Amino acid sequence: MSTFKTLNTKDKIGYIWDYYRIQIALVILAIIVVISFGVRFIRHVDTNVYCLIFNDTENEELEEHIKSSYSEYIENDKVTASVDNSYMFSYVEEHGLNWPDDGTAVNYMTLQSTGDADVIITDYDSMLWAKYEDFIFPVEDVLPEDLYKKLEPYFTYAVFKDDASGEGDGIVYGLDISDSPVYKDHSLNYTHAILCFPNVSTDKEAAIRFTKFIYNLK
Repeated sequence: MSTFKTLNTKDKIGYIWDYYRIQIALVILAIIVVISFGVRFIRHVDTNVYCLIFNDTENEELEEHIKSSYSEYIENDKVTASVDNSYMFSYVEEHGLNWPDDGTAVNYMTLQSTGDADVIITDYDSMLWAKYEDFIFPVEDVLPEDLYKKLEPYFTYAVFKDDASGEGDGIVYGLDISDSPVYKDHSLNYTHAILCFPNVSTDKEAAIRFTKFIYNLK
């Protein structure tokens, strides 16, 4: 120890580092892990509904608005909606509907295994694609009867370009949310918005909860 005492401050630091660098590194790593865990714990937010947004890919305002207003609706700032707006579409005149780009198609196929999609906010032409590919449930298969009947004014049917009757199959595949407080004035790419229910979801309660949130129903 006498040798150590005779060293100046710089040499003492060098001496300690040379002999205890592994222990010091482990302590620093442990501190970082503890701090990181603490920050995550404090900021931890649970997700209890997964929402996809079709064809409005750069709309961060709508994404953040849904997240914040959903937490307010359920009165719990530790719970939010997961919102994914990375789904791009282009209109195909020949078919009279929107068609996804390659990346969107791959992403949606991935959801077949993860199930991380409970609701879809979309424009009408992209909803037609989802119906064409049988990717969405009829609304009646998801919502309880009383809620379904209450939302009758917002019923949306899938009518394709080659449908001579102009009536579709008579099944409700979406709900018009264009004038809802959550959506109105927050879209960049379209104003006529539809709420649909993807058939990859395994949590109908999440879809019901989000629907009530959209229409501000308790």
